[in-house]
Amino acid sequence: MRLPTGKMIQSGFGGYDSLESVMKALDADFNGYIKTTHVEEHVSEGYLVIYGDKCPMAYYRGKEELFGDDAVEHIVEDSLKDDCVLEVFTYSYRSSSIDIPYLKKIFQDWECSYSRDEVLREISRISRKGTVISRDEEDELERITAVRIDYEREDIERERKELNRLKADIEERERKVEKKERELEALEIELIRKRKELEDERARLEESWVQLRDMEDKNERVRRRLERQIEEHVRREERILKMERKIDTDREALREEMRHLEEEKEALKKRERAVEKREIEVKDRLDEIKRRERAEKERLREISEREMELEERTKELSELREALRKREIEMEEIRASLDMKDKELKALQKEINAERKRIEKEKKGMEKEKKALEDEKAKLERAKKALQTLEKSLKKRDEELSAREDDLKHLEEKMKIE
Repeated sequence: MRLPTGKMIQSGFGGYDSLESVMKALDADFNGYIKTTHVEEHVSEGYLVIYGDKCPMAYYRGKEELFGDDAVEHIVEDSLKDDCVLEVFTYSYRSSSIDIPYLKKIFQDWECSYSRDEVLREISRISRKGTVISRDEEDELERITAVRIDYEREDIERERKELNRLKADIEERERKVEKKERELEALEIELIRKRKELEDERARLEESWVQLRDMEDKNERVRRRLERQIEEHVRREERILKMERKIDTDREALREEMRHLEEEKEALKKRERAVEKREIEVKDRLDEIKRRERAEKERLREISEREMELEERTKELSELREALRKREIEMEEIRASLDMKDKELKALQKEINAERKRIEKEKKGMEKEKKALEDEKAKLERAKKALQTLEKSLKKRDEELSAREDDLKHLEEKMKIE
């Protein structure tokens, strides 16, 4: 079952905050629904019904059908994708008789407990939870968008050719109508001329008839001849009347043809406006893609700078590891000297061994941190925060190492004194 369509008042594409902006822009007493459509491996559709400050119904159909609260999260996730289509339909118009409480009785399994504010919080939660799209996925998305734009351009071009063909056809029909009008005008002029001749002839006949009545003593043969002439003129008059009726019929047909032509012209103008609107939408999409390309270039530049910083940090870690290796050598030497005084410095030897174990543990920890840094290269969105954390950690460890070096120096001085 499908919802009653209603009247569409807004349409656009999805994105990071598209659904949130649409919902915030709706009136407090809005009565209708928002539809999401996303095409990937399959077509996914979502319906979020809004009734005042409540969202009493929700439905989602993708790989599976989801109803009510379960459908809201999938609707929000689709709306965050740039190639998702958002459409807003209202039931608040003059001829509408659709009642959402009544629809709830029909679509009982669509029942949802969310309010408008809760849906907005869900949008914020899911948008923060969203994972970083890889470069390959972004390239694939841009490729799909470009292909769709090419298809739309081809559709617009086909419609433009069809409009031009219709224009040419209408112009040809207009020329034929104008030609018929000129022929009708010529027939009307001829009819007027013949009518005038007939009237003149009738006047002459009436005059002759008057003379005939005054001349009853004339030959009967002349009377019959005049009667025949009168009958002939009557027949001619009937033929002219038939021609007039035919002209009126043709004129009415021409008027009907002109009315159809005007309707076709109006339909043609509407299609031209629709084509112009689609051209504007395609241009806006192209501008959006260019903007995203510029943003991507800036992002790549920042990534390159971040990689250089990571390389410098890796180099510093290598130097630190070398310093630790040297420190281990020094510790081995200290241990060799302490072995000669094993009985006297047994407690001190245990402390040094414990220190060495801590240093080994820190070495392993630094190895793990190096590996973590290499993994964090793939997580570009969180690189800055991770680097700051690592810098603080390294600074703290440097301070600890410095403190431990001071302790070792004190131990060496103590050993020398003993």
